[in-house]
Amino acid sequence: LNIDTEIKLQKTLLELIDKGIINSAHDISDGGIMVSLAECCIINKENPIGANVTIPVKMREDFSFFSESQSRVIVSIDPKDKDIFESFCKNNNQYFTLLGKTEKMDLTINNYKFDLKELADIYFNSIAKFMNVKI
Repeated sequence: LNIDTEIKLQKTLLELIDKGIINSAHDISDGGIMVSLAECCIINKENPIGANVTIPVKMREDFSFFSESQSRVIVSIDPKDKDIFESFCKNNNQYFTLLGKTEKMDLTINNYKFDLKELADIYFNSIAKFMNVKI
């Protein structure tokens, strides 16, 4: 963990939240960006939100999708605030990558499509199914 990078990231996030630019934020941790995106889509069981994103692949797809490197966050913003967001980040030397946008149906990552109902079932019910318990 580079503490200076983390502090800069957290300050940037707080300022953007205070300005009302960020709608949601989720750290990229256990399982990497692919798992974090799936969690973002299904965390609200009653109102899942899909997304269509492209994750840059530098060397290996598996590493790019599942790396648990530090100081990375997925944020969502209103499309009308895109220029403000980008300008703010650039002015504060905060690296960012536009991955895609939210949508109603599925989660699509680099042309891999995931059904939100199936993701939610795996996420919320796997332990109960394994233990043969009804929730």
